[in-house]
Amino acid sequence: MVAPMAVLALGALGAGLSGSPWLHNPFFRLLREDGHHAVDWAIFGWSLAVFGLGLWLAWTAGFARRTLLPQALRPLGQRLYDWALHKYYVDELYARLFVAPWVRLGEGLARFDGRVIDRAVDGAGGFGWWVGQAKDWVDRQVVDRLVNAIAVAVRWCGGVLRWIQTGVVHQYLLAAVVAVMLVSLALRR
Repeated sequence: MVAPMAVLALGALGAGLSGSPWLHNPFFRLLREDGHHAVDWAIFGWSLAVFGLGLWLAWTAGFARRTLLPQALRPLGQRLYDWALHKYYVDELYARLFVAPWVRLGEGLARFDGRVIDRAVDGAGGFGWWVGQAKDWVDRQVVDRLVNAIAVAVRWCGGVLRWIQTGVVHQYLLAAVVAVMLVSLALRR
């Protein structure tokens, strides 16, 4: 994190100097209506003092590793340090308020998927398999047997009719005469 911060600091320094009255930037005149380009030495001095204090604190606490708080204030300092170390507990708050509800929702949807959707799909597949088995049984036991029975009946009728139809005209004439006689006898009664 030091390198990006250093680049940003150099950029801020460059941007600050480019707008300063020392470089005679015309943009600076837009900021002040009176056109006064003098440096406010009081603000400059306070800024330099705060910068120096921050630099001294950073060196003392960060590099020299010295404790600056008196013994009585160290528990408070430790609490403030822990608070800052944990980034003001923003991550924990974010996890509790935003991440945890979505995780619970996702887990609930996963349970719903496993218990309801998957079972419905498995049930539909099982029902489809059962329907397929029933159709197979009907096809083999009913349709095939009916078609085979019709074929046997047609073959038998063909055999009977083949016996009757010999192709000899005399036999056809004899059959017609016998049929007329039988019908005549049947109608007489």
